[in-house]
Amino acid sequence: MQSDKLPLYEAECISKKRRESVNRNTSTVIFVLLIFLLFTTFTFLSWYSMDLWHNRNDVKPPFNPPSRDDLAKTARYIAHYMDWCTISTISVGFGGIPFAVPISVADGPVNNSTGVPYIYIAPAAPSSKDLQKNASSSFCFSEAMSNYCSRNNYIAEDPRCARLTLSGKVVKLTADEIPFAKEALFSRNPVMKYWPASHDFYFAKLEISRVHLLDTFGPAIEIPVKDYFAAKV
Repeated sequence: MQSDKLPLYEAECISKKRRESVNRNTSTVIFVLLIFLLFTTFTFLSWYSMDLWHNRNDVKPPFNPPSRDDLAKTARYIAHYMDWCTISTISVGFGGIPFAVPISVADGPVNNSTGVPYIYIAPAAPSSKDLQKNASSSFCFSEAMSNYCSRNNYIAEDPRCARLTLSGKVVKLTADEIPFAKEALFSRNPVMKYWPASHDFYFAKLEISRVHLLDTFGPAIEIPVKDYFAAKV
């Protein structure tokens, strides 16, 4: 009777060992896959982070404005250095009142200033809808957008914390203009490369008609547009 049960017992032991072996192998495979997944994710995030911030942190120099005596150059320097501004439009959705939002902007790559602010905007954005009805707009910059004012203990409203307003009309770019604007914006705001194509973002620029600058105590100054564009930065 004992001899009859022995083969059955041995078979159960063998089966149990096989199940344990399969479970160990499965656990090992899952562990290896998890390690691979974590490594791949970490590598991608490291590459993605470097791609997003390399240009901004390693290429862009510290904010160092020119002499306040050179008004046109000061205006050009502010417009070139800042990566964003506030765009003001005449609101369609709010009954014609002024409407302002922050927007990323570039007048060229870090080493090439043109003085022309370029933007990358979606048609569904409220500002874009406003511009379709009335292209008039103002782009407002402040040295408070850098660390210049804070390191000098200037609040944003201090006249020594210069502010610049560029006014004119926003127009879509032609096919010939897009490559430069794309290089300018994407090199300084790399995340734009990953914005969804389904949103139909388009490139545009501000055709400047007025340059308004306050950079010290005293009245604000209207800088001739030709002087603004003639300044070298």
